[in-house]
Amino acid sequence: MKNGIYIFVDEGLYDWAIENDFFKVKNEHQKEAKFIQQFTCASIEHFHFENGERG
Repeated sequence: MKNGIYIFVDEGLYDWAIENDFFKVKNEHQKEAKFIQQFTCASIEHFHFENGERG
């Protein structure tokens, strides 16, 4: 990876966030595949990369 964010979770991030009380579904659209596939959560350990180097 050259630029971006790397997150390691051994399960779906959406499911992980709900199970660990970092996210609560408030609207029906938040249960739909389109929402789930774009879901991100800043509460999980993650790493930022720029030009291939961890920042």
